[in-house]
Amino acid sequence: MQAQDWLRLGYLLVVLLVPLVPAYLLYKVLPSDANVSGPFKGLTIKLTGAFGGYFILVLVCFSFAYFVLTPAKPTYEVWEVTGVLKASDKDLAVGTSLTLQPPEFRIASSGKFTATVTVKPGHVEGQRIFPQLHFSRQGHETVVLFVNEQIAKIDERTKQVQFSEPIDLKVLPSSPTKPIWGRGR
Repeated sequence: MQAQDWLRLGYLLVVLLVPLVPAYLLYKVLPSDANVSGPFKGLTIKLTGAFGGYFILVLVCFSFAYFVLTPAKPTYEVWEVTGVLKASDKDLAVGTSLTLQPPEFRIASSGKFTATVTVKPGHVEGQRIFPQLHFSRQGHETVVLFVNEQIAKIDERTKQVQFSEPIDLKVLPSSPTKPIWGRGR
């Protein structure tokens, strides 16, 4: 068990055991003819005495524990992006980079690459805000891609992006040029 699991177990024990103290006090203080009644989740409940007081106390404690123990939704999701790069010289594994944060980019000599990127969930369900991908290689034009369904297959279930076409890194002419802001904008 990890430390976080022990902490959750501790919270659960506190939620279950701490109410015993007030339950005992309720048992001593409330007469056996005290009533708790009313609808709860579609059921009509009628409890008497200390048990009724304890039932209400447990409901309050569990609702508190639910909000404390429910993890927050992640701000970002991790997706895997794959595709193929091509260039006139075939040794793509040397000198090719992709700018990401956090940087995790692997490329084979064949040009096949894999990158792990963080994706921000959009305001609409199923909408994602992908980062720009900057492919650069010394002596070649920098290609900047905006991930969308026109240029890549996006799989929501597996959180993977697969580029449909190879990404062409063209050799620079003798004069320097600006990055090619490209496809998918």
